Amino acid sequence: QRRVMGDPSTTKKLRVCFQAMSMRSRGLLLLPCLLFLICQAYDDPSTFPLSTANQNLFAQRIVAVGDLHGDYAATLNILKLAKVVDDNGNWMKEPGLILVQTGDVVDRGPDTLKLYQYLFELTEQAETSGGRVIQLLGNHEVMNFIGDWRYVNRLDVKSFGGIESRTTAWSVEGELGSRLRGLNVTALVGDTLFVHAGINVAWATRFKHTDAINQYIREALASVEKTAEDPIFGDGGPLWYRDYVLLPESQICSQLSHALNLLGAKRMVVGHTVQSNGRILSKCSNQLFGIDVGISKVYGGQVAALELIQDIEAQKVTKINAIYPQRVELLFDSTL
Repeated sequence: QRRVMGDPSTTKKLRVCFQAMSMRSRGLLLLPCLLFLICQAYDDPSTFPLSTANQNLFAQRIVAVGDLHGDYAATLNILKLAKVVDDNGNWMKEPGLILVQTGDVVDRGPDTLKLYQYLFELTEQAETSGGRVIQLLGNHEVMNFIGDWRYVNRLDVKSFGGIESRTTAWSVEGELGSRLRGLNVTALVGDTLFVHAGINVAWATRFKHTDAINQYIREALASVEKTAEDPIFGDGGPLWYRDYVLLPESQICSQLSHALNLLGAKRMVVGHTVQSNGRILSKCSNQLFGIDVGISKVYGGQVAALELIQDIEAQKVTKINAIYPQRVELLFDSTL
C-alpha cells in the first residue's frame, strides 16, 4: 500500500477514478477501483517493495557479481564463466536463476551506457525465462545523479553524445536517470542480504527492514539537493560503509550479527571495497562476503563471482561457492 499511495501518478488515477463515480456507486465501486490500480502499479517489478518482489525468490541458484565500472568485455566474461549467459551473451534460461549485481556499473571505464543497456536487456530475457536480474545502486550511480563526474571516462561521455546529452540522461527526468532511480539499494533474497557497501547497526536499528531503507532512499533520490545532503548517502551509509570489510573480525563481527538480526538475514553480500588479490572475501563465519574483486580492467580485470545454492523446500542456503576461471572454491556447506 505504501508503494501505491506513494506514487503520485497512481494517486492521481485513483482520484480521477473516484471522482468519476456517482455518489451512489462510490461505495460499491471503490474497492474494485483500488484493486485495479494496485495491480497496475505492481506491473513493473523494478518498483516492487522488496517484501513483495523477493518473498518467493528461493531459487536454486543465485549468482552475485560486484562492481563492473564500465567494462563490458569483463562483465560478459564473468557472466559466461558463472553460466548466467551463453556464448552469445544471452540469458541461460535456467529456471529460477537469479543474478544480483551490487551496483557501480558506471565510472572509470568507457562502457557505461552499453553496460546498462545490456543489463536491462538481460532483465527482460530473465523474466521471460522464469529467472530474475536484481540490479542495485552503488555510490557511483548516486555520484552521477548529483553531477559528480570525477571518475567519468571521456569515452563514456562520448558514448552519450557529449556532456549536455549525458547530463540530461542522468537527470531526474532523464531516460537513464529516472530508470536507475527506480532501482533499490538493498535486496533480501531468501535469508541473504545484498547491498553495495554494507548496512551498519545504526541504519539497521533505524529502519529495521530493507523495504524501509529502499523507500527512504527512493524518496531522497527524487531531489538532487537532498541526495547531496542526506547522511544516508555519506560514509556510514549503505553505499559507502567499509568497516565490515576493512576492520578486524574482533571489532566488527558482533556488530554485523546484530545488524543482520535486525534486518532478518543470515549473511550480507557487499561490493564497493576492492579485494586486490582478486578473491572473494569471507568473514565472520560466512556472515559477510565481499565480492568486489576488481572485475574492470581499471583494477586489473580480476574474474570472480559468488554462487549461492539454495534448498527450495527448506528455504535456506546449503552451499556457497566462489567461482574463478580455473576452479570453483567451496566457501560454505551446510552438510559439513
